[in-house]
Order: sequence, then structure tokens, then C-alpha cells
Amino acid sequence: MKTKKWQLKLAGYASLSTSFLLMGNSSSAQVLYVDIDPDTILDLPGEQFTLDIDNNGVDDLTLFNSSFSFYMATPWWSYWTRKDLIGSILTDGIQLAGLKIFYYFYSSFRYYPYALDNLAAVSADLNFNNAPINIFAITTNFHDGAGILSCNECFWYNYLIPESIDKYLGFKLLDDDGNNHYGWIRCDVIDTGRTLIIKDYAYELMPDNAILAGDTTHFVSIEQNPIENMPQIYAFGTTIQISGMLNNTTITIFNLSGAKVYETIAASTSISIFMDNFTNGVYLVKLMNEEIDITRKVVLN
Repeated sequence: MKTKKWQLKLAGYASLSTSFLLMGNSSSAQVLYVDIDPDTILDLPGEQFTLDIDNNGVDDLTLFNSSFSFYMATPWWSYWTRKDLIGSILTDGIQLAGLKIFYYFYSSFRYYPYALDNLAAVSADLNFNNAPINIFAITTNFHDGAGILSCNECFWYNYLIPESIDKYLGFKLLDDDGNNHYGWIRCDVIDTGRTLIIKDYAYELMPDNAILAGDTTHFVSIEQNPIENMPQIYAFGTTIQISGMLNNTTITIFNLSGAKVYETIAASTSISIFMDNFTNGVYLVKLMNEEIDITRKVVLN
């Protein structure tokens, strides 16, 4: 019943955009993908873009370009202009993946969304928040345009990151039954933190399944109950054990940043992969052949 409820909501997308795609090669996972065509460009103060991601009639998130002026007493009284790129959460039904920092000077927290790389896993392993304001970029300058300052904590633009192209905003969406669905929004931040471009987004329809940032074809099924006739994947210490495969199954292992750290083609139905030279932690093991395309999470310790 839970899956049917979400599928009914999807029908509304057909009238909104021909870019809507429902993807998945397993009964245990389906990905909803929406291409924002043309890309939405927020390059002027006051421009905004609002998303009702699950098409339930409730807006989830607004991305906007903000600008305001102020006087600052340090190092001297001077007139400044500040431009922000911000994600504003509109409902308790969505949370963004990012960093939370407490500032004693302001006696409050500020929130900075991650700029995830392609194929990074959006899953419960990330930190999520539902703060009303998440800051992509801040640029502050004197009224004459000189003395530009940036946000050191921002992941999308700072002194060391002049721009972000095809990075991903991770999110966690809550459905009507209280289940979590993970997804991503692909964006650019350019023009020294002054312009935000929103390109497309996707999320996993099956509860608690992670999704790889930017991947609209495959899914990540994390900690599901074993399915009959499906391969079994386990980790013991630093050894990954896989059994029940078809011959010529491609095995690929990713770290949680989306980087491929190992790949081989299995010549038998079972294999032991020794990961002694790799850092302990969480990895994603992907199996792919003519019949299956699955990914499981394992922990090396």
C-alpha cells in the first residue's frame, strides 16, 4: 500500500513536464527523476525557485538569491553589500544533508549544505537537518565592489572553491507513512557565489533505500532483508564475502564519497575480497550482471 500511495502522486508529473521519468530495474527500487528544462538560473537578487518534490500539493523547498546592504563597525564604520544563495526548507517533510555549526558570538547554529560529488551515496550515513535556512554561498563586499569576503564554512563557494559545477544537494523526504526517501538536486554555484543554477533532481521511491548522487539508472539498496535467489554480501573484519552470484558478475566497490576503489569480474559463484589495505569504514558493494543490478552497504572494521 505504501508504494501504491506514492505511485498515485506521481501521476501529476505527467501534466507538468515531459522530462519526468520513473526508473528502476527491480521490484525493490524505483527512482523518480525530473529534468528541469531549461535549467533554472537565479542570478539576480530576489529570484527564487520553489520545489514540491513529491507532488503532494505542499511546497518542500525554496532556493533563492538574496541581497541586502548594511553598516559594519569593524574594522571601521563602512557600508557593505551582502549576497547569499540559500535553501529555505518550507515543511517538516524534508531535510537537507549538511553541516551544523554553533557560533558563540551569535548564540545560534548555522547550516551549510554539502556539495556532494557525482555518485556519492545519499543515505542515513549523512547528517541531515530541517533548518529553515541553509547557506550555499555568501559574498560580502564594500559598496564600491572592493574587499570581497566569502564564507569559509560554505561547501559550494569559498576562498578555496571558486565555483561548483554539477554538484549535488542531498535530501531526505518524509512520506505520509513516516518513511524516509533519499534524493538529490543537481546544481551549479558560479560567478563568485552570486549565481545558483538548478538542473534536475531525483529520489528513491522505496523507503530507506539510498541513492547515488547523479545516478538515474541504478539504485542503492541498503540493509534490505535478503531476497530469495539474490546474492548474499557480508563483511567480516576487513574481508568482504559474496555468495550466490552468477558467473561473470561485475563487482564494484565504492567508498561513501562515490569513488571506485575496487572492481573485478567474478569467475565463480562465490568470492572473498580482502580489503586489508583499505581504511576501515562504510563501503558500497555493487553487483551487476544480466539479471541483477544491486548494491549493498558493508562495514569494514
